[in-house]
Amino acid sequence: MAMDIHLMFSHLNLTKRIIDMSDLCIVTDAIGPAYEDLLEVSAPTIERYAKKIGAELIIHKEQKFAKNIYYEKFIFGEIIKNYKRGMWIGSDCVISNDCPNVFDIVPECCIGGVNDPFYCASKQWGECITHYQRCLDEVSDAYKLEKIRFDGIHFNCDVLVASRHHSDLFKLPQPEIPLNGDQMLFNYRICKENTPRFTLSHRFNRIYHAQYFDDPIENAYIYHVAGLAIDKRKFALTEMLKKWDGK
Repeated sequence: MAMDIHLMFSHLNLTKRIIDMSDLCIVTDAIGPAYEDLLEVSAPTIERYAKKIGAELIIHKEQKFAKNIYYEKFIFGEIIKNYKRGMWIGSDCVISNDCPNVFDIVPECCIGGVNDPFYCASKQWGECITHYQRCLDEVSDAYKLEKIRFDGIHFNCDVLVASRHHSDLFKLPQPEIPLNGDQMLFNYRICKENTPRFTLSHRFNRIYHAQYFDDPIENAYIYHVAGLAIDKRKFALTEMLKKWDGK
């Protein structure tokens, strides 16, 4: 059964385990009416998957952790302190019935995710390197940090697999400079710390507009509508569920 995070934790005292929980958790968020509306489609698929793999499902519905909405996702780091391992998935994602258990695939020592440069197949690789290097440079410039070199991996943060010992990677920055969302800072951290990473197949985070793969889009395990106009996302998710039902 899905549980609202505010039923589980009091006053954001997230480091205290107050109820008996699984060693595994799946966390999603739905902050604001538009994303709560998406949950009508996505939540049943995420809850079914959580039951299938024996994980506790936590739905985070209120901005309380970060001052800047971009970094509210970093609450994941506090939550996984209470579990052995966790998965973050955006509320604009749906999960297929045949999605394998990500915890069986990603080693416990690794951060797992899908590499965003996979979606740059229509561009020159040199352009991709320039783009993701610029992302790292923006972080180092904003926070006066060491310049580092892009190493070819930049995870999309709407599907992530992590373990308890990775919680520090999600610490809130001070100050909370928005940049272009949480993804840039997170990827700077894992690159700078040389965190062991496991790259999942694109099927575990198939972006709706990535049509150039030979692999048909309905073969996705997780379908993700990031970048689509918010008022079109629910329809797009519903259509994918229909495609899966017709397989």
